[in-house]
Amino acid sequence: MNRAAASLTLALAITAGCSSQSSRLTDTNPPQGDTVRIAFQDGISPAPAYNGTRDALLKDGPIWEIRNGNFGTIASDTLGSVELPDTPYERRYIIKMDLSYVVGCLRVLEARLILRIDQGTTGALTLNAHEVVVPALITGSWPEGSGTLASGVSWHAVDGVTPWDTEGGDYLPEILDYVTVGTDTVATLSLPTDLVHEWIVQPASNHGLIIRASGTVDESYRLVHTREAAVPAYRPRLELEYLKSG
Repeated sequence: MNRAAASLTLALAITAGCSSQSSRLTDTNPPQGDTVRIAFQDGISPAPAYNGTRDALLKDGPIWEIRNGNFGTIASDTLGSVELPDTPYERRYIIKMDLSYVVGCLRVLEARLILRIDQGTTGALTLNAHEVVVPALITGSWPEGSGTLASGVSWHAVDGVTPWDTEGGDYLPEILDYVTVGTDTVATLSLPTDLVHEWIVQPASNHGLIIRASGTVDESYRLVHTREAAVPAYRPRLELEYLKSG
């Protein structure tokens, strides 16, 4: 869905109890007693049974098995660029979360994605967040996959078979937020509230985010923990604050 269509969708959603971004900007004093805070993290929140995160690493490489390999079942993996053997190849992280636990939303007030990371190469690394789009011929979204060749989302393909329009995953050029990490153990990215609101009222529009490093000419990476991390607290976490309707 393009941004113009998304804006129309949000405008129509007002009748269902959710406002548009423009009306949110004019209301500078929302009633604080009607705000709700909720977090999404597999195995922890909103309930221990929550299993709504889907994520994978998209890996460029010198051989087909890497470019079309599915890396959706690994507990942690490289994000940035890795030399194989002397040429740097990029790794990107794709993630989306089921937000169906949110009901009675008037508007989203704050949203942030928190990733647990470990050290990789020395030096700082800047991570950019982009909104994912899928090719028009795809029905639905990208599957996390089973971790084998052509079994799910990859650098080359949306679903193991259908190619992205541009290898590495299709995304809008706008940088939603960025964070520079040095010795940090977490990376926090703020997300546009209107985008997250759209994901809530129109779940089919939610194709998630691609997180990619800027400046991937030389080997430079961090390890990012995924939803398969053995320690639940290391798994990706999306925190929201929203205003209730009614």
